[in-house]
Amino acid sequence: MIMKDKLTVGIIGCGEITNVLTARALSEAKNVKIGMAMDAVEWAAEDIGKRYGVPHTSDVKALLSNPDIDFVYIAVPHYLHAPLTIEAARAGKHVIVEKPISVDLKKADEMIAECKKNGVKLSTCFPSRYLPHVEKAKELVEGGRIGKVIGIKITGMGIKPDSYWMGGYSGRIKSDWRKYKEKTGGGILIMNEVHDIDYMRYITGLEAKRVYSECDTFLTPVEVEDFINVVIRYSNG
Repeated sequence: MIMKDKLTVGIIGCGEITNVLTARALSEAKNVKIGMAMDAVEWAAEDIGKRYGVPHTSDVKALLSNPDIDFVYIAVPHYLHAPLTIEAARAGKHVIVEKPISVDLKKADEMIAECKKNGVKLSTCFPSRYLPHVEKAKELVEGGRIGKVIGIKITGMGIKPDSYWMGGYSGRIKSDWRKYKEKTGGGILIMNEVHDIDYMRYITGLEAKRVYSECDTFLTPVEVEDFINVVIRYSNG
């Protein structure tokens, strides 16, 4: 097996998160280079391609058939995570997919199984665990500096204007997929607070054994929840 100094990534999805954060981060990483940009919206793919000096396409098969691509970064509407991950795995590409991994557990299990079957790695994008204060909290917990963890309380509040549900915060690509449960898998929990759940697991090393939740939609004209309260009992009792 030939070891590479840099892995080449193909970007699938050139919308909001790629435009605002991820493409720049990938371009600045010491061990990664961008090899191609793809989006079904051709001007979005062209924009990212020209900005980072790489080929662009609106055809995912063109990207997946590129032998120079080692792995793909998938940042598309949630309901497309599973089919694109499975297609990438069958093409022999490792996968980093934006959270949530999928819209439901069945499709997530299918993604995991297909990646294992084809011998490729699958990772979900959870960058919050690498924030300095999260790393410090993990260090303190693992070192026993704060004693036994018996409870964690997280309160989050965010304002999403009506325009968010039709184009995200930036409005880069107009689409109403965020409004519908079938296409998103859920609202603020799966879109936002999932980061908090991830870094709680990361900091404590504990797994959930029972979950209770209440959620509803109060302020926004969408199918998914805009308010949620979650109680998680972890494996340490």
